[in-house]
Amino acid sequence: MFENGLDRERNAHHDRIRRELLKRCELVDEREAWTLLGKPGFEPAEAMGSLSDNRAVLRLFADGHYVYPSFQFDPKTKSLLPGMRLVLQAKPDSYSDYMLLSWLLCPHLDFGTSPAESLQDLPNEVMTAFYREIEPVPHG
Repeated sequence: MFENGLDRERNAHHDRIRRELLKRCELVDEREAWTLLGKPGFEPAEAMGSLSDNRAVLRLFADGHYVYPSFQFDPKTKSLLPGMRLVLQAKPDSYSDYMLLSWLLCPHLDFGTSPAESLQDLPNEVMTAFYREIEPVPHG
C-alpha cells in the first residue's frame, strides 16, 4: 500500500513535469507534421510512426495522441532538421524523450539560447553539446 501511494505520487509528479514541458514549445499533430514535410493529403500516422521508430523525428504521447515539437521541422525545405536526426540517433535508450525535450528547450551556455533554437544554424555544435550531456561521468 505504501509503495502504491509513492508510485502514484511519483507518476503524478512526472505527468505535471511532462505537461509543463509540452507548454514550452509549439506542438503539431501527425497531420500537421506530415504537412510540414510537404506530404499533405496522405495518411500520416504510419509514416510518422516509422520516422519515429527510426529515430528521425521526436514524437511524444500526450493527451491520448502523438504530438511533435515543431522546432524539428524546416518549413523552407519541407524536411526534418538534420541536427535533430543526429541528436535522436545519439540518444541513449536510458534517456527518455521527455528528458531530451527538456535538454533541447533549456538555455545552453554554448549557444546563448536553447539547443532547439540552435538546431537550424549550429547542428554540429548542438551535437557536440549533446554528446557532453550524455557522456557518463567518470568516477575515480
